[in-house]
Amino acid sequence: MKYKKIITLFILLIVPFFIKAASYPIGDVDGDKSVKVSDYVLIRKHLLSINKLTGDKLSRADVNSDGKVNVNDYVMIRKIILGQPVKSTPTYELKYSKQTITKVVGVRPFINKLTNTGSNKNIKYSSSNKKVAVVESDGTVKLLGVGKTTITAEVNDDTYKVKKATYEVNAEFNNIAYSLINDSGKTINSKEHVDNVVKYKSYNSIKVDLQPTKDGGLILCHDAGFTLTKCDASYVKKHDDLTGCEVGRYNDDDKDKTVKISDLTTKQATSLIYSGTNNHVATFEYYAKVMKNNPSKMPFVTVRWNITNAYPNSKGKTYVDRVLEILKSYGLEERTIINGLRNASNALDEFHTKAPNIMLSYVVSENDDKNISASYAKMTNKYDYYILSLYTFRKDQSETKKEIINGTFGNLNEVIKTARDNKVVVFTGTIAEPKNIVPNNYLVNHGISGSQINALLD
Repeated sequence: MKYKKIITLFILLIVPFFIKAASYPIGDVDGDKSVKVSDYVLIRKHLLSINKLTGDKLSRADVNSDGKVNVNDYVMIRKIILGQPVKSTPTYELKYSKQTITKVVGVRPFINKLTNTGSNKNIKYSSSNKKVAVVESDGTVKLLGVGKTTITAEVNDDTYKVKKATYEVNAEFNNIAYSLINDSGKTINSKEHVDNVVKYKSYNSIKVDLQPTKDGGLILCHDAGFTLTKCDASYVKKHDDLTGCEVGRYNDDDKDKTVKISDLTTKQATSLIYSGTNNHVATFEYYAKVMKNNPSKMPFVTVRWNITNAYPNSKGKTYVDRVLEILKSYGLEERTIINGLRNASNALDEFHTKAPNIMLSYVVSENDDKNISASYAKMTNKYDYYILSLYTFRKDQSETKKEIINGTFGNLNEVIKTARDNKVVVFTGTIAEPKNIVPNNYLVNHGISGSQINALLD
């Protein structure tokens, strides 16, 4: 008995809706199951505000199913009555998966997924502010400067109910925590530095320098070696574990007191501490692990070698292979920038060959040869994922801006212009006050703010 009642309710309440939906032909405004002049008149009076339609009649007056009743429905019902052909009701649409995307300048080009329910692939993309970002023919977006822009995808096709889709891109300033051993021997390129600086929201990126050890390891260090302060070179040669040895910034004037990192094993290097700081030498793997656990931070990695040959006992693997292995194992490939000076050009070429989509940063300075620097700015034709880093180490960013505008920025004026013409991202370095970034009582003695020349020139 109970089931009979449920079936009866279903028939009485649900079925009529399906019957009703299927009972009225397109254009049957008055609901008499035919399309004739009276339906045409009803729409006309509605549009003239003589007799406004409501309820089901208003819904049926939307002849082309675009969600509104207007002159297009009036024209379409007239064609139906006269037996003229009418275009099918537009149903397809374009829609982006995200309405807003926020990224720091320097990330690799990206795509916001576009849903296209139709079959037309002739979609045109555009950016409302090309100083902030440009968009390729496949929808790939490349950030060029700080600011906001609207990315639009549009199709010229009347079968589409929604022909245009947009989303907003917020391109933010990339503030880079620099890594250096200062003249006093203190370091911010250490395990403790990485642990500390990752806590600060003011940094988007954390820069470290990589040096290779003789057994295929990679450690964080700006210099090619260390000056030994509590042991000597002969002690290093005799011991696998250098615990108790302390080091400072590399100065190869005294061979008995210095050691090159390329002559150390990874175990030897990581058993060292920096004099007077209790800061430890760290491996690249340690840094990668920290960055993996902090997904909002962008790894900024400077390679300090130009060798491309295999390291000992590696079965043909190079140090570039080792970097890429570590990045891949920690899921960092898509958000890492590999940075290098001119003396690392071979290594950068190797990175590009083996990982074409990784972001590369090529460093030039005010003292570089004008023609060499300009050639770097044109390298967008060689590297699709490419940044030009101008390490000027200016204390005042406003000073840099004035010199750029006035054309007194030395050899870099032509570099900047060439880079902008070739849509290359440009960073420039400024020295920030420690009090504005991290506590003065810690070892971070300054940070580098990677600002975009494009934004400075606006």
